[in-house]
Amino acid sequence: MQVLHFHAEHGNFGDDLNESLWRRVLDPRVWDAPDTVLVGIGTILNADRLSRESLGDARVFILGSGAGYGRLAAPEIIESAKILAVRGPLTAALVSQPDRAATDGAALLATLPECQPIERGPRAAYIPHISSALTGDWAKVCQLADLDYIDPRWSVERVISAIQRADVVITEAMHGAILSDTLRVPWVPVVTSQKILDLKWHDWTRSLDLVYAPHFVAPARAKQALVQMRARAKAKPPSGVPTNEALLADFRARYGDQAHRGGSKPKVRAERPVVDKLLSAFDPLAAASTARALHRLKSAPRQLSTDTAFRARLNQLQDAVGSLERAVISD
Repeated sequence: MQVLHFHAEHGNFGDDLNESLWRRVLDPRVWDAPDTVLVGIGTILNADRLSRESLGDARVFILGSGAGYGRLAAPEIIESAKILAVRGPLTAALVSQPDRAATDGAALLATLPECQPIERGPRAAYIPHISSALTGDWAKVCQLADLDYIDPRWSVERVISAIQRADVVITEAMHGAILSDTLRVPWVPVVTSQKILDLKWHDWTRSLDLVYAPHFVAPARAKQALVQMRARAKAKPPSGVPTNEALLADFRARYGDQAHRGGSKPKVRAERPVVDKLLSAFDPLAAASTARALHRLKSAPRQLSTDTAFRARLNQLQDAVGSLERAVISD
């Protein structure tokens, strides 16, 4: 059996979880199963990731994955797969199997001895989204904000250890929130860019009866801050928490005419070296402003699912693991 997941060029702990977690929670005999694919953790139930070219004639099992970043995989792919559990109610609605709404597969970390809740430390930590980590000096920003920095490119083990030591985790990375919640560490969601996909956050948070209401923090570099300021000025302001129906309608409107391909290609902005150089002179001011905003969020309202809600979804994932093992090993 093979695990299908996204491989980030520079590493990304949320995707890299697939390399180690499934080896720990699944019966070793499943790996001997031929022509079998497990679609694992990540926003990968889209046409770019799931296609006849990537899957061949293999049996496909879906466990803890989510939709987003492009049109849903072709109907024949979804319908022929054995859907055991998905990230949340939005993905479950998109694949027309509402009873398979569980939570993100990363919650299975809670079954490992080294991931049990421990006494937390006194300090707050910050985790940027991988795209933000590649374009800003967040270690410096966190130093200015008196926060511990957690780099999403670190190893899974290092990220887990850093989260366990934190009093609260301020995070733009969704799997920063997922791991924090799994390790029973309170978290605060932020966004620095409109590239962050709301649907996947709402999908996961609603699986645990939570509400996604992120705090906006300007990027730590002047050029990105200016771009986001313009984007936010053009964007329609949110009118309360969107309903499931509104989120699903937006997803279908965004990707419905793309004929089973991924999301539209991003526009390439022309290089403007002189302007960019001038803006870079303001980077220290942008970083200081971002640091002040993050520092204030140390006292912001914190999120954490209830033990009851978390345990119910974890049990559902464990039942899905059992179903996968029985289906694969019995053959």
